[in-house]
Formats: sequence, structure tokens, C-alpha cells
Amino acid sequence: MAGADFAEFRERYGQWAIVAGASEGVGASAADLLAKRGLNVLLVAREADRLQKFADDVRRRHGVEVQALSQDLTAPDAAHRIVEAIAGRELGMLFYNAGAVRNGDLFLTQPFELPMRMIQLNCTTPTALIHMLAPAMVERGRGGIVVVGSLAAMCGAPHIAAYSAAKAFQVNLMEGLWAEIHDKGVDVLEALIGSTSTPGRARGLGVTFNPEVDMTPEDVAADIIENIVSGPTRIVAKVGTAGTGPLVKPWTEFRHVAVNHMIGAVSEFNKRTKPADS
Repeated sequence: MAGADFAEFRERYGQWAIVAGASEGVGASAADLLAKRGLNVLLVAREADRLQKFADDVRRRHGVEVQALSQDLTAPDAAHRIVEAIAGRELGMLFYNAGAVRNGDLFLTQPFELPMRMIQLNCTTPTALIHMLAPAMVERGRGGIVVVGSLAAMCGAPHIAAYSAAKAFQVNLMEGLWAEIHDKGVDVLEALIGSTSTPGRARGLGVTFNPEVDMTPEDVAADIIENIVSGPTRIVAKVGTAGTGPLVKPWTEFRHVAVNHMIGAVSEFNKRTKPADS
């Protein structure tokens, strides 16, 4: 995508994009791609020094406006602080790339604060951001909302019970939002990613890159950016050898059929329950 295609992209998703979880990995790769397409970007992440260095690099290479906001996405006021930072600017893209609060213990042996942080990070903060930022997109009739999820959303799993539950919440929220606003010009995408070789994973788990199973952050981000219109859900993963292959196709097909069925069912229910004219 280049030239005229970049101009079309800017028209649909400009002038500003928020990328939450932007200092490295998929978030940083997505921010770089959005800036390359001419969008100004507000980068949000916890580590101020790393974030500012990346912001300076993006600004230098792409010639766009870049703002860095050091913000813990698990903080109760995270969404409000992000919205305050973008105030007065036309926001056309929200790219929410929340990571995991890493802990491999069983649910009942974890400190209670860990699953609660997971819920704040993956559920509460993105819900608040979408609720505050999407109305302006709908009013303009253009924009995009992307939440980066995980194949863990397909079912519950031991050692990641809260994580898989939080990611499942994201899927339902984004599917419902897609049903409500995608025909108003706002693209909504939940990108369920598989095994991805990120710096955070390498530091936290010591897992090295396996080309048969892993995708790179750059490839994941590129797939998502190129397919924002492919909502409500999209699988971005090498699923053939990752142990999830047999689940992906039937799960994805069911979700798409189910969402469209629910659109019709809810519409019919609303007609039946509409008060009669007095």
C-alpha cells in the first residue's frame, strides 16, 4: 500500500491514532505502520524512557506528529488520562494492544490483585476508551477501532483462567460493537493473535523464536493494519502447528454466523417489544 492508497487510509483513519501498549512488540510495529501511512500518533505505554526514544525515532523517520504518554493501563484513571492527552484533536483510530499481567500460577493460588489487574487491563480500560472515543467517529462517519486479543479467548485454560476470560470479554464486546456501528462507517476489529515472538515474552518467559509456530510482531501488525475492515474478528496466527488449528476454523465460522444471526434476532425482538402507539 502506497501513494494514493496511503491517502485513502489517512482519509478514513486520520488525523490522529492512539496506540496503547506502544513501546515494543505488536504495538510498536503497528504505531510505525500507522505513522508511515501519515497518521499522527499518541503512543501510550508504561516505560517512559523507552517510549520517548521510540516516539523520537518514529517522528524522525516518518515526519508526523508523535506524542508519548507514560501511562499504566491497569490504573483506574488510565482511560481518562489518555482521552485528556488527545483532547482537541481529531481521532480516527484506536489501536488497543494490551499485554498480559504475567503469572503462571493456578487461579486459586494467585494473589487476587493479579486477575483484577488483568480485568482492568483487558476489559475495563478498553471499554472506557471505546465508550469515550467512538461517538465522535460515528458522528463523522469514519474511523477504526482495533483491539488485539488472543486465541486464548476460544476457551478457558489452566494457568491463564483470568487471561482467557478477559480476552473472551473483548471478543463479545467488539462483536457487539461491530454489529452496532460498522454500517456507520467505523471499522471494528478484534484481532485474535497466536504465538508471537515479542520482547516482553522473551524477557518474561524466556521463549525463543520458533519459525514453525511463531509470528513476528511486524508481521502480526502488518496483517492487522491491512485487514481493519475484516471485522468483527480475525485470526492472526500460524495455526497449523500451534495446537489450536482444529479449533480455529469452526470457531471463527460459528462466530461470524452467530453475530449476524443475533443482529436479526435482536432487531426482531425490539420490534415485538416496542410499545404500541397510544
